[in-house]
Amino acid sequence: MAFTVSITPTNPTNVCAGEIVHFVATPASPVGEVTYWWQEYVGGAWSNISGETNATYNLTSQVGTTKIRVAANDTDSTVYSSATWVIATSVYDTFGAGLATIHTDLGTLHTDLATANGHLAIIRKATE
Repeated sequence: MAFTVSITPTNPTNVCAGEIVHFVATPASPVGEVTYWWQEYVGGAWSNISGETNATYNLTSQVGTTKIRVAANDTDSTVYSSATWVIATSVYDTFGAGLATIHTDLGTLHTDLATANGHLAIIRKATE
């Protein structure tokens, strides 16, 4: 079987700006030790993320779309995971002007309450 690598989570991952997305690389059928280089797609090309050479990578999301993959090298070859996207929005971007927000973290539950022009939105996301 040929050496491959995959990452989780897969795309798209939708989060609020500022949330941390935890990526994990999983190699299959490597020959020898595996080394990693996490990469981001910027300006039409893949570039290594400085210092990110472990099997895990924590991305602090910023408003916009970030495209991520991992390169993995074993004794015989270098392979690349499929790319995944992180789509981060701010509550303000979602609801517009006249916004008030309350943010809470209760253990494993992340909750945002947002009001805009008399409408209430409750956004909940389970966290690790």
